Amino acid sequence: MVSKYTLALVLVIVLVHTLPTFQLFEIPTQPREEHILMFKPSDTKAIIEVDGIIKAVWDAGFKIMSLILQNHLRTVVPFGGTYPAGCRLCYATDSVTIYNNNTITIFAPVDESFSDDENWKVLEYQFVTARVDKEAFDSGSVQRGVELLTCDSYCKVLVNGYGSINNVNITHWNIYNDGHIIVHGVQNFFNCNFWKSSKNI
Repeated sequence: MVSKYTLALVLVIVLVHTLPTFQLFEIPTQPREEHILMFKPSDTKAIIEVDGIIKAVWDAGFKIMSLILQNHLRTVVPFGGTYPAGCRLCYATDSVTIYNNNTITIFAPVDESFSDDENWKVLEYQFVTARVDKEAFDSGSVQRGVELLTCDSYCKVLVNGYGSINNVNITHWNIYNDGHIIVHGVQNFFNCNFWKSSKNI
């Protein structure tokens, strides 16, 4: 009998190669107000090749997230799309632009987590518009009680301990880290209700 995980993996492979955007996953393709203030295009920018990111994530064993990032990372990052030469009406999928020395931290769930249909609805919470790494925890800039804005912007996630966000632990640190894009592996998806309940929303 084919497992739910196997079926989910097959479905992901089909979807990530056919969908033009993250619309199925409810990830907004238009930046919110908070993101516009942070990531508004300027002369200060870094253009990052996506291949290195997806290879690192794949090699670390987070294959479903690697497939998703391959085609759709630039739609998650506010103003992240770059234009191929001679084509102002289309986006390149092989690179992503980060403006104003900002950082996006991606928390990649294990492949098995994708077998739960409900998790697809909260995928956007795995992308945080802040630098979150061991150095940030060690320096105290990220610590218990800190709220982190996600790429959804209507939801934040809450740091509740060293290497723990929304009661989900980081299991694989620095799968990828170039200072602008950071990827960690986590044991499960974040649940926005965790932050909302802490704020009595």
